Amino acid sequence: HFFPQDTLTRDRLYLLDGATADVELMTDQGPGMALLDFNHGRALWQDQRVREAVAYAVNRDEIAELGDPGVSQAWDHYLLGSVQWAFNPDAKAPGHDLAKARALLDEAGVTADASGVRARLSMFYMDSFHGHKPLAEMMVRQLAEIGFEVSFEGLSSPDWARRVGAEHDFDLIIVGGSMAPDPEITAPKYSSGGQGNMAQHHNPDVDAAYLAARTAGTLAERGEHYKRLQEVWARDTEWVPLFWYGTYFARSREFFGWADQVGYSVPWWHWGRIRPV
Repeated sequence: HFFPQDTLTRDRLYLLDGATADVELMTDQGPGMALLDFNHGRALWQDQRVREAVAYAVNRDEIAELGDPGVSQAWDHYLLGSVQWAFNPDAKAPGHDLAKARALLDEAGVTADASGVRARLSMFYMDSFHGHKPLAEMMVRQLAEIGFEVSFEGLSSPDWARRVGAEHDFDLIIVGGSMAPDPEITAPKYSSGGQGNMAQHHNPDVDAAYLAARTAGTLAERGEHYKRLQEVWARDTEWVPLFWYGTYFARSREFFGWADQVGYSVPWWHWGRIRPV
């Protein structure tokens, strides 16, 4: 009677064909994005020129093919446009420019070996986020164009927790970033010492922006600090935005009491008010 969040992706909508239950499909822009993050604990990624080169290698024209008009889209900003009070439209990842990417790598001394490979990298995504697999495949192809040979793998949740979260045994990850309704939700991932800081971010300007927003007295003031946060992320290429998710909810019309039907007075995953119609 119900598909949990993130289970029903665009390429799985066919699962509803021939449904025998009285099911409705709801679509909407999602509360998060898919992004490419670097293992900042590794020397390669501590050179901003190398991170910038990766950002220039990303081709969002290809990523856009995964989009669903009005629901999901390729995305180059550091916050979702739906968070209007904090969104900074000027903080963007660079556009696709392979010549610029290659020049940056040459400048940083990341040169190719006899086989044309600059570096061999590992990249992971969590396999329960089914929509990250096609993004991973695209990143492998796109980074190959600037000389990176990338192996990728979808990890189970326990393997992700161990290998990515605890051991930091990776070069790149494709990960979901929840950005709404308040950017504070991102602080555990991107602030120094954050509990979810699996990519080992350590940027004093990021930490300062989070603290200033957290202690501001009004929403408008907080929004200005979060706009500054996005400037820093873009300036330093802390990570690379890829795709603004859509959400697909399939649920039975035989019940009433889903979160949106009761004014979100309960979380979307709470079923305590659901009753048969």
